[in-house]
Amino acid sequence: MHELITMKIEKKKLNNKELDLEIRKLWSTGERGKTRFYQLLQTNFKIDKRRCLRMYDEVANNMASIGASAHNTVLAEELKTAIEESISSDLELEAILCKIATGGVSVTEWVKGKPTLRDVTPMEVIVAIDKLFKKRGSYAPSKIAKTKSDGTDIPVEPPIQIQYENIPTELLELYVNLHERVNEFISVKKEEQ
Repeated sequence: MHELITMKIEKKKLNNKELDLEIRKLWSTGERGKTRFYQLLQTNFKIDKRRCLRMYDEVANNMASIGASAHNTVLAEELKTAIEESISSDLELEAILCKIATGGVSVTEWVKGKPTLRDVTPMEVIVAIDKLFKKRGSYAPSKIAKTKSDGTDIPVEPPIQIQYENIPTELLELYVNLHERVNEFISVKKEEQ
């Protein structure tokens, strides 16, 4: 019969750089999990479990930061492209509205499944003009004060209410006197105008 020949093959001991490289190779195949990495690596190499698990943590953190960095780069590029393709300013938007308002734009409209060019309709022109007026503040009120129907101002109540019962009599008499003089002065000035 055949004799079974056994040869003892010495497993290679890995230094830190080699272990890092082997873990990255396994990572690139889609393997995950500390213990699984150790089991797979121990079949071919002589390694200490604690060292392998510690190195796995370092590689996993590094790969996660690389992935996050790549993700952020892609997001930044997508955002940059979106900004470049969008309307960049209010001035540009106003220029587009002005073109529509003056009828200087043709519109593509689908009629019976075929694209057809047409001029803007009067209603579209009116809407564009309305938007321009609103944007420029043409509809803003010219006066904020409350007025009567004839246009004169409605007197505003003073924000402070005076409690007359707490004021000494002499001071109250001075206040009434001053108030009468101010009203007298105002009426004289109105008559002069």
